[in-house]
Amino acid sequence: PKAGAQKDPGGLKVLRFSPSGDVKMAPKLSVTFNQPMVAVTSHKDSIAKGVPVKLTPALKGQWRWIGTRTLLFETKHRFPMATNFTATVPAGTKSKLGKALPGEHTWAFSTPPLRLSGRYPTSGPHKLTPVFFVSFDQKIDPQALIAHITVKGGNRDWAIRAATKKEIEADPVVKRWNAAAKVDKRGPRHLAFVTKEMLAPGTTYTVSVNEGAPSAEGPRKTTEAQTFTFRTYDPFKIEWSNCS
Repeated sequence: PKAGAQKDPGGLKVLRFSPSGDVKMAPKLSVTFNQPMVAVTSHKDSIAKGVPVKLTPALKGQWRWIGTRTLLFETKHRFPMATNFTATVPAGTKSKLGKALPGEHTWAFSTPPLRLSGRYPTSGPHKLTPVFFVSFDQKIDPQALIAHITVKGGNRDWAIRAATKKEIEADPVVKRWNAAAKVDKRGPRHLAFVTKEMLAPGTTYTVSVNEGAPSAEGPRKTTEAQTFTFRTYDPFKIEWSNCS
């Protein structure tokens, strides 16, 4: 170019975006362009005419510009778990230099389905009437989830039901775990339950949160069983006797 002439900045591009793909958690969304998209002005003025990114599914939150090229979206806590998201910058979106995005730019990201984070009882030996406690990494609907949990042992399935408040209070371990779980005010992430019958002694049991278990935050279901085991105490027996 001739001396003093400005180099043509070229077309508008999306330089960086996040999150993308499968993520453990999505605290925010950001996208950076190669050219200034807004004037240096107040936050209110910069988003007055909307933003050039569409998020699906839509969430309650706040869009704001970090400088003139990076757009950020934040929610009060984090993005819902167990959800597939897409973000789109439409074709024809223009920068402050008048350059247009030649084609639609879309990317996707997914937050994980339900994951077991706490479990009781484990190992053993345990009594024949245990109170079971499971906790998760995201909000659940206890009534919907209990239908996806099974207890197996001694070559049979054991029917379960939700534990009562009295049953929870009577078990010191579950009582403590249950009290700690109530700290999360965004919704229940835990479930306490019992078997409808007394378990058999000297038996190893497997508790499964089965494939297809739902989250209360999004539509993605679990794709594999999540299990843990424990054993009940051995039956009472005489091991030695003597009569002399």
